[in-house]
Amino acid sequence: MSVRDEGAQGPRPTPPRGGHGVVGMRERAALHGGSVEIGPHPDGGFAVRLRLPPMAPSADHPEP
Repeated sequence: MSVRDEGAQGPRPTPPRGGHGVVGMRERAALHGGSVEIGPHPDGGFAVRLRLPPMAPSADHPEP
């Protein structure tokens, strides 16, 4: 999964505090064998890419 914005348009709001930010996203992805890539996009804006391994089928999540 990836998300990208086109860059800031106008004044930047102050982000809320109290979360774990990028470090928290990377830690949570790693707990599930995945990774997170975060940074500026070459065409402008900013991008976040989350990679997780496929889930094994289970009783809660059978194969489609």
